This record gives sequence, structure tokens and C-alpha cells, in this order.
Amino acid sequence: MGIKKAIIFHRLLILIASATIWLPAPLSAQQLTVTAAIAVGKNPRRIAVSADGRKLYVANGGGNSISVINLASNHVEATIEKAGKEPGSLAISPDGQYLYVGNHGGDLSIIEPATSHVETFPTGGPVRDVALTADGKRLFLAMEWKGLQVLNTSTRELSVVSNIPCPEGLALESDGRLLYVSYQCSGPGGRPGHDAIGVFDVATEEMVDAIMGVPNVGGDIAISSDGTQLWINGIDACSQPAYDHEGCPNAPSRVVQVIRPSDHAVLKSFGFSSEEGNGPISLSPQSGRAFIGGGFFAKVVDSTSFERIQSLQINGAGNAVFSPDGSRIYIPVYQQDLVVVLAQGEPVSREVALKVGAIRYPEVIAL
Repeated sequence: MGIKKAIIFHRLLILIASATIWLPAPLSAQQLTVTAAIAVGKNPRRIAVSADGRKLYVANGGGNSISVINLASNHVEATIEKAGKEPGSLAISPDGQYLYVGNHGGDLSIIEPATSHVETFPTGGPVRDVALTADGKRLFLAMEWKGLQVLNTSTRELSVVSNIPCPEGLALESDGRLLYVSYQCSGPGGRPGHDAIGVFDVATEEMVDAIMGVPNVGGDIAISSDGTQLWINGIDACSQPAYDHEGCPNAPSRVVQVIRPSDHAVLKSFGFSSEEGNGPISLSPQSGRAFIGGGFFAKVVDSTSFERIQSLQINGAGNAVFSPDGSRIYIPVYQQDLVVVLAQGEPVSREVALKVGAIRYPEVIAL
């Protein structure tokens, strides 16, 4: 074969391969599509569902408001204005009477959803995350520069649990026994690019363990319902040139770690591309799915096999909330001021799919 023919043949093979990659594939039984898109406030970052599963609360970080979605109709039924400066993390009391909002711009908001009354509780600095005990009596606060603190929700007294700076993400075990705290600024015993995870006994509010050594720059964390898996968003620990990348699955990459808390064993390290990104992590106890937001793609992973089920091109996905049966996933889309619904069914119109961030229709990317 001549050189010119060989070049043409090689280019043809590349075109065929590219076409194979991008051809839409039939949806499998596990795959989801965007079946609804709900317009909310500006820059929605976080969502939380009420205890009765009827309402979804959306923290609009760019609009300083909370959108309230009726899940029976998938429509916004109310907007709570002046909810705080850059509202972010959310927690709802078991009786639904109070909505606690950690504001990235500083302070805590305590909202009564029934009346839309907003009370600002001064914390003296940004609140990066919140975690409410199952009885609703104590609210843990990850304070950017003031350490881990706890609010007695009855007396409204705020006290210091730990002075270790830069707590970022909180994950409370379903049995309420242990609280996991993801740190930046090294954390308890960590080092740059390997920030530690602190483990606190909720009853005594004492630190009883620390997970160290894994590539991690403290971000969002999530604990499985049975307490056997701790999922950690390591942010840029495996992509930042200043870090040593020791233990990274590949570099540069955006790393997510799955750790067994009992012995700190790494069960899985995901090294996503910078385009895919890594972001908020949510786990569904019903369907065995893990959802990873961030970047240009939302990733759905089997939390048993750690195989990726699918990726959807959703630009700027936040945390996810799962329906009680696990069949639907609700996701805020920061870039588009939407909450989208993933389910097994007919996708939304091409116009909405493109707005969400899809590059083709349907927006499922089969892997």
C-alpha cells in the first residue's frame, strides 16, 4: 500500500472509530434520561428533600433565595427571598418545621418553610456544610476558619467541637454514631495534597480517628447507609502540580476516593478527566447508585461493582436527591438555573436537552 493510500485508510479508521463512539445507543434497563427540567433561582448549588418526600428545597447561591418544589407536580410552589448570603448546604428538621441553611457568604439561616420566615443566626464566618442529627437536636457546622461547631437547636447555643481549621464537608452515619469531617489545610495529621478526614463520636463530640494518606483536597463526602463506604471528593489532589500525586489512580485527574471506614482501605479510586470533573457525591440506598456531579458530565456509578453505569453531559451538576424507590434523581444544574429530573423514560425536548448541556439528542452517553 502506498503512503498516500495508507494515510487515507488511517484517517478513515479514525472517522469510523469516532462515529462508533458518538452514535446514540439504545437505553439499557439501568440508564436514565433527563425527563423534566424545572426553572429555579440563580445558580442553584444544593437541594434537600423534606422528611415526607413531598417538597424539594433548592439553595440558589447566586440569588440568595430558596426555591420550594412540589414533587407531585414538579413545579416551584414558593420562593423564599433573602434566605441568606450565598446559601449553600441544607438540613431539614425531622418534623419539617425548620430548614437550616449554611451560607457560604457567612452565618446560618433558620427558616420556617410554612411561613417563609427567615432568621439569621450569626456564626461569625462562612458555613461550608451542615449536618443535622436524626432527632433534630444538634446541628453540626463546618466553619471555614472557626473549625467544627455544633448548634443546640432548642436553646440556640453554639459551641466549639474542634478548633482544627478548614472543615469543608460533613457526613453523618445513618445510625447517628459517627460524624466524618473532610478537611482542607491538611486537617488532623494530613499534608498538602493528602488532607485528612476526621472521625468524631457524635455522643461525646470527641475526635476518635483520622483517615490519612490518600490523595485528597477536602471537598464533599458521603457515607453509605450501612456505613461501609465513605466517598470522598478529592478535588484537585491528583491534578495540581504542586502536590506529589502519591497514590493517585492517574495524573493529572480529578480524583474521587471510596474508602472502607473500618480499616481505611481504599476500595476504589476514580481518576476522572478535567472535563468530566468531580463534585458533590450522593448515594442512593435503594438503587445501589452513586451520583457524582461537577465538571461537564454527571456520572452515575454502581456502588457495588464501582462500574460506571453512564455519563450525561450536564454542565455544573450539584448534589442529588433520590426518590424513595430510587427510580428518579433530582439534580440542581448550577450553570443553567434548573433542577433536572433523571428517570427511565422519554427524554425532554431537544431544546431543553441542549440547554441542560447535552451535545446531542438523546443526551445519554453510553460507556
